[in-house]
Amino acid sequence: MVGAGNLAWHLGSALKNAGYEIEKIWGRTPENTRKLAEFLTSDFTLDIKEIPDSADFYFILVPDRRIQDFVHSIPNKNRFLIHCSGATALKVLEGGTDHYGVLYPVQSFSKELELNFSQIPLLIEANNPENLIRLTELASSLSEFTYEMSSENRVLVHLAAVFANNFTNHLIGIGEALLEEKEISPQLLFPLIAETVRKVFTLGPGPAQTGPALRNDQITMDKHLELLKNKPGLLNLYKELSQNIIHSVNNGC
Repeated sequence: MVGAGNLAWHLGSALKNAGYEIEKIWGRTPENTRKLAEFLTSDFTLDIKEIPDSADFYFILVPDRRIQDFVHSIPNKNRFLIHCSGATALKVLEGGTDHYGVLYPVQSFSKELELNFSQIPLLIEANNPENLIRLTELASSLSEFTYEMSSENRVLVHLAAVFANNFTNHLIGIGEALLEEKEISPQLLFPLIAETVRKVFTLGPGPAQTGPALRNDQITMDKHLELLKNKPGLLNLYKELSQNIIHSVNNGC
Protein backbone atom coordinates (compact mmCIF):
# COMPACT_ATOMS: atom_id res chain seq x y z
CA MET A 1 0.00 0.00 0.00
CA VAL A 2 1.55 3.27 -1.18
CA GLY A 3 -0.05 5.85 1.07
CA ALA A 4 -1.27 5.99 4.67
CA GLY A 5 -4.23 8.37 4.58
CA ASN A 6 -7.92 7.94 5.36
CA LEU A 7 -8.63 5.59 2.46
CA ALA A 8 -5.61 3.45 3.32
CA TRP A 9 -6.98 2.88 6.82
CA HIS A 10 -10.36 1.67 5.57
CA LEU A 11 -9.17 -0.24 2.50
CA GLY A 12 -6.36 -1.84 4.45
CA SER A 13 -8.80 -2.97 7.11
CA ALA A 14 -11.15 -4.38 4.46
CA LEU A 15 -8.29 -6.26 2.78
CA LYS A 16 -7.15 -7.68 6.09
CA ASN A 17 -10.68 -8.76 7.02
CA ALA A 18 -10.98 -10.47 3.63
CA GLY A 19 -7.89 -12.54 4.39
CA TYR A 20 -5.23 -10.59 2.53
CA GLU A 21 -1.84 -9.91 4.07
CA ILE A 22 -0.61 -6.33 3.82
CA GLU A 23 3.08 -6.95 3.19
CA LYS A 24 4.26 -3.36 3.52
CA ILE A 25 2.98 0.20 3.77
CA TRP A 26 4.79 3.25 2.45
CA GLY A 27 3.96 6.67 3.78
CA ARG A 28 5.45 10.16 3.99
CA THR A 29 4.56 10.87 7.62
CA PRO A 30 6.37 8.60 10.09
CA GLU A 31 3.78 8.71 12.87
CA ASN A 32 0.73 8.13 10.64
CA THR A 33 2.47 5.36 8.70
CA ARG A 34 3.62 3.60 11.87
CA LYS A 35 0.13 3.76 13.39
CA LEU A 36 -1.45 2.31 10.25
CA ALA A 37 1.12 -0.47 10.12
CA GLU A 38 0.41 -1.34 13.76
CA PHE A 39 -3.34 -1.28 13.08
CA LEU A 40 -2.93 -3.68 10.14
CA THR A 41 -0.10 -5.70 11.76
CA SER A 42 2.07 -4.86 8.78
CA ASP A 43 5.58 -3.64 8.13
CA PHE A 44 6.14 -0.08 6.93
CA THR A 45 8.77 2.08 5.29
CA LEU A 46 9.36 5.75 4.54
CA ASP A 47 11.65 4.88 1.61
CA ILE A 48 9.83 4.02 -1.62
CA LYS A 49 12.86 1.99 -2.68
CA GLU A 50 12.10 -0.46 0.12
CA ILE A 51 8.76 -1.49 -1.36
CA PRO A 52 9.04 -5.28 -1.85
CA ASP A 53 8.81 -6.89 -5.30
CA SER A 54 6.78 -9.90 -4.14
CA ALA A 55 3.25 -8.50 -3.70
CA ASP A 56 0.25 -9.57 -5.78
CA PHE A 57 -1.26 -6.08 -5.82
CA TYR A 58 0.16 -2.59 -5.32
CA PHE A 59 -2.38 0.03 -4.26
CA ILE A 60 -1.39 3.63 -5.02
CA LEU A 61 -3.31 5.62 -2.40
CA VAL A 62 -1.91 9.11 -2.82
CA PRO A 63 -3.49 12.40 -4.02
CA ASP A 64 -4.50 12.32 -7.68
CA ARG A 65 -1.76 14.71 -8.78
CA ARG A 66 0.89 12.33 -7.40
CA ILE A 67 -0.36 8.99 -8.74
CA GLN A 68 1.80 9.09 -11.86
CA ASP A 69 4.90 9.81 -9.76
CA PHE A 70 4.70 6.31 -8.30
CA VAL A 71 3.95 4.32 -11.45
CA HIS A 72 7.63 3.62 -12.05
CA SER A 73 8.61 3.44 -8.38
CA ILE A 74 7.40 -0.10 -7.70
CA PRO A 75 10.21 -2.63 -8.29
CA ASN A 76 8.21 -5.63 -9.58
CA LYS A 77 7.94 -5.23 -13.35
CA ASN A 78 5.14 -7.80 -13.44
CA ARG A 79 3.25 -5.98 -10.72
CA PHE A 80 -0.50 -5.26 -10.69
CA LEU A 81 -0.92 -1.55 -10.01
CA ILE A 82 -4.24 -0.21 -8.73
CA HIS A 83 -5.25 3.35 -8.03
CA CYS A 84 -8.45 4.25 -6.19
CA SER A 85 -9.27 7.68 -7.60
CA GLY A 86 -12.67 8.60 -8.99
CA ALA A 87 -11.39 11.52 -11.07
CA THR A 88 -8.18 10.05 -12.56
CA ALA A 89 -8.31 7.96 -15.72
CA LEU A 90 -7.01 4.41 -15.97
CA LYS A 91 -4.37 5.45 -18.52
CA VAL A 92 -2.33 7.28 -15.85
CA LEU A 93 -0.93 3.83 -14.97
CA GLU A 94 0.27 3.08 -18.52
CA GLY A 95 3.92 2.39 -19.13
CA GLY A 96 4.94 0.97 -15.78
CA THR A 97 3.46 -2.50 -16.10
CA ASP A 98 1.19 -4.68 -18.22
CA HIS A 99 -1.18 -5.19 -15.31
CA TYR A 100 -3.14 -2.29 -13.93
CA GLY A 101 -6.59 -1.17 -12.94
CA VAL A 102 -8.82 1.11 -10.87
CA LEU A 103 -10.84 0.30 -7.77
CA TYR A 104 -12.83 3.38 -6.75
CA PRO A 105 -14.93 3.21 -3.57
CA VAL A 106 -17.89 5.60 -3.81
CA GLN A 107 -17.64 6.81 -0.24
CA SER A 108 -16.18 9.51 1.99
CA PHE A 109 -13.57 8.24 4.45
CA SER A 110 -12.45 9.46 7.87
CA LYS A 111 -10.20 7.10 9.76
CA GLU A 112 -11.88 7.99 13.07
CA LEU A 113 -15.25 6.59 11.89
CA GLU A 114 -15.89 2.93 11.15
CA LEU A 115 -17.61 1.90 7.92
CA ASN A 116 -19.06 -1.34 6.65
CA PHE A 117 -16.85 -1.70 3.58
CA SER A 118 -18.94 -4.57 2.25
CA GLN A 119 -21.78 -2.10 1.56
CA ILE A 120 -19.66 0.45 -0.34
CA PRO A 121 -20.06 0.46 -4.14
CA LEU A 122 -16.75 -0.28 -5.86
CA LEU A 123 -16.24 0.91 -9.45
CA ILE A 124 -13.57 -1.09 -11.25
CA GLU A 125 -11.74 -0.88 -14.55
CA ALA A 126 -8.71 -2.74 -15.92
CA ASN A 127 -6.50 -2.54 -18.99
CA ASN A 128 -7.47 -5.97 -20.38
CA PRO A 129 -10.06 -8.73 -19.80
CA GLU A 130 -7.70 -10.97 -17.86
CA ASN A 131 -6.79 -8.25 -15.41
CA LEU A 132 -10.45 -7.29 -15.10
CA ILE A 133 -11.20 -10.83 -13.93
CA ARG A 134 -8.47 -10.59 -11.28
CA LEU A 135 -9.67 -7.18 -10.16
CA THR A 136 -13.30 -8.33 -10.06
CA GLU A 137 -12.36 -11.22 -7.79
CA LEU A 138 -10.47 -8.84 -5.51
CA ALA A 139 -13.27 -6.26 -5.41
CA SER A 140 -15.94 -8.90 -4.84
CA SER A 141 -14.08 -10.14 -1.78
CA LEU A 142 -14.30 -6.64 -0.30
CA SER A 143 -17.81 -5.49 -1.21
CA GLU A 144 -21.18 -6.87 -2.23
CA PHE A 145 -21.55 -4.09 -4.81
CA THR A 146 -19.00 -4.12 -7.62
CA TYR A 147 -19.52 -2.42 -10.98
CA GLU A 148 -17.33 -2.29 -14.06
CA MET A 149 -17.20 1.31 -15.26
CA SER A 150 -15.15 3.32 -17.75
CA SER A 151 -12.92 6.21 -16.73
CA GLU A 152 -15.31 8.62 -18.48
CA ASN A 153 -18.33 7.47 -16.48
CA ARG A 154 -16.37 7.10 -13.26
CA VAL A 155 -15.38 10.78 -13.25
CA LEU A 156 -19.07 11.63 -13.73
CA VAL A 157 -19.89 9.57 -10.63
CA HIS A 158 -17.12 11.43 -8.82
CA LEU A 159 -18.62 14.77 -9.88
CA ALA A 160 -22.04 13.68 -8.64
CA ALA A 161 -20.45 12.56 -5.37
CA VAL A 162 -18.82 15.98 -4.90
CA PHE A 163 -22.23 17.64 -5.21
CA ALA A 164 -23.96 15.08 -2.99
CA ASN A 165 -21.27 14.85 -0.31
CA ASN A 166 -18.61 17.56 -0.33
CA PHE A 167 -20.85 20.48 -1.25
CA THR A 168 -23.63 19.29 1.06
CA ASN A 169 -21.18 19.01 3.95
CA HIS A 170 -19.84 22.50 3.20
CA LEU A 171 -23.33 23.99 3.12
CA ILE A 172 -24.12 22.42 6.49
CA GLY A 173 -20.93 24.01 7.78
CA ILE A 174 -22.10 27.40 6.51
CA GLY A 175 -25.42 26.98 8.29
CA GLU A 176 -23.67 26.09 11.54
CA ALA A 177 -21.28 29.05 11.23
CA LEU A 178 -24.16 31.50 10.73
CA LEU A 179 -25.74 30.31 13.98
CA GLU A 180 -22.48 30.25 15.91
CA GLU A 181 -21.89 33.93 15.03
CA LYS A 182 -24.93 34.72 17.17
CA GLU A 183 -24.05 32.07 19.77
CA ILE A 184 -26.97 29.90 18.70
CA SER A 185 -26.38 26.17 19.01
CA PRO A 186 -25.88 24.40 15.65
CA GLN A 187 -27.53 21.36 17.23
CA LEU A 188 -30.84 23.00 16.37
CA LEU A 189 -30.15 21.93 12.78
CA PHE A 190 -29.36 18.28 13.50
CA PRO A 191 -32.95 16.91 13.37
CA LEU A 192 -33.54 18.87 10.15
CA ILE A 193 -30.39 17.48 8.55
CA ALA A 194 -31.33 13.94 9.57
CA GLU A 195 -34.85 14.33 8.15
CA THR A 196 -33.47 15.81 4.92
CA VAL A 197 -31.33 12.72 4.35
CA ARG A 198 -34.19 10.37 5.31
CA LYS A 199 -36.53 12.03 2.81
CA VAL A 200 -33.94 11.84 0.04
CA PHE A 201 -33.75 8.08 0.59
CA THR A 202 -37.52 7.57 0.82
CA LEU A 203 -38.91 10.15 -1.63
CA GLY A 204 -35.98 11.15 -3.81
CA PRO A 205 -34.43 14.64 -3.92
CA GLY A 206 -37.03 16.12 -6.27
CA PRO A 207 -40.15 15.38 -4.20
CA ALA A 208 -38.20 16.06 -0.98
CA GLN A 209 -37.26 19.61 -1.97
CA THR A 210 -38.86 22.33 0.12
CA GLY A 211 -38.07 25.95 0.98
CA PRO A 212 -38.66 29.52 -0.22
CA ALA A 213 -36.97 29.06 -3.61
CA LEU A 214 -39.25 26.14 -4.45
CA ARG A 215 -42.26 28.26 -3.53
CA ASN A 216 -40.76 31.31 -5.28
CA ASP A 217 -41.27 33.16 -1.99
CA GLN A 218 -39.42 36.34 -2.86
CA ILE A 219 -40.35 38.11 0.39
CA THR A 220 -38.60 35.48 2.48
CA MET A 221 -35.62 35.28 0.12
CA ASP A 222 -35.21 39.06 0.31
CA LYS A 223 -35.07 38.83 4.11
CA HIS A 224 -32.33 36.22 3.83
CA LEU A 225 -30.41 38.32 1.33
CA GLU A 226 -30.57 41.28 3.70
CA LEU A 227 -28.98 39.17 6.43
CA LEU A 228 -26.18 38.26 4.01
CA LYS A 229 -25.54 41.76 2.65
CA ASN A 230 -22.16 41.94 4.39
CA LYS A 231 -21.16 38.46 3.21
CA PRO A 232 -20.96 38.86 -0.58
CA GLY A 233 -19.68 35.33 -1.15
CA LEU A 234 -22.57 33.75 0.72
CA LEU A 235 -25.03 36.23 -0.77
CA ASN A 236 -24.06 35.22 -4.30
CA LEU A 237 -24.09 31.55 -3.34
CA TYR A 238 -27.61 31.93 -1.91
CA LYS A 239 -28.76 33.61 -5.13
CA GLU A 240 -27.17 30.96 -7.36
CA LEU A 241 -28.60 28.04 -5.41
CA SER A 242 -32.04 29.61 -5.20
CA GLN A 243 -32.10 30.31 -8.93
CA ASN A 244 -30.96 26.76 -9.64
CA ILE A 245 -33.80 25.37 -7.51
CA ILE A 246 -36.31 27.61 -9.31
CA HIS A 247 -34.89 26.54 -12.66
CA SER A 248 -34.96 22.85 -11.74
CA VAL A 249 -38.65 23.06 -10.83
CA ASN A 250 -39.41 24.02 -14.42
CA ASN A 251 -36.60 22.43 -16.38
CA GLY A 252 -34.84 19.81 -14.25
CA CYS A 253 -31.15 20.05 -13.36
